[in-house]
Amino acid sequence: MRVYKRGYTITVENFKPGVETFTVHDQIPVSQKGSLEVTALRLPQQNLEQNKETGELTWTFDLKPQEKKTLTVAFNVECDPKAEVVGL
Repeated sequence: MRVYKRGYTITVENFKPGVETFTVHDQIPVSQKGSLEVTALRLPQQNLEQNKETGELTWTFDLKPQEKKTLTVAFNVECDPKAEVVGL
């Protein structure tokens, strides 16, 4: 098996003078073929709505002035060594 490891960080900061509500939309890959397997390694669970069929992720949260929130996402894509993987 070949394994592709991917991860990234999303940082949101409130620069306004009052409390603000933020919504972050993202997506992790979803296998369309049985020969590919996607495994979420790290998804911040607090305030997460996840659509497992489409891979869509949505977080909604409030931030106080100057407050910062970091979301770290990581996943593996496993496939046959001969498989062509596009779009990672």
